[in-house]
Amino acid sequence: MLEYSSERKRMSVVVEPEGGESDQNVLLVCKGADSTVSPLLLRADAPTNAPESLLTTRLREFGSEGLRTMCYAYRVREGHCQCSFC
Repeated sequence: MLEYSSERKRMSVVVEPEGGESDQNVLLVCKGADSTVSPLLLRADAPTNAPESLLTTRLREFGSEGLRTMCYAYRVREGHCQCSFC
């Protein structure tokens, strides 16, 4: 587990399969500030003039209503976690 820090503005947890079998996938679950997590979700090959995503639209709407927002994301990796992607 990578605990929350004000520097990273997120925390991450690696979930491994029961028994730690190396041929099964591990799951990284991350939660944190929308301003930190949402840029990690953008595809590198997306055109720069792409329409605003539904996520960005909703985050802006909630923010304009004075609501605090948080994002959750996950990534599946094969085998044991090396934590290079945390």
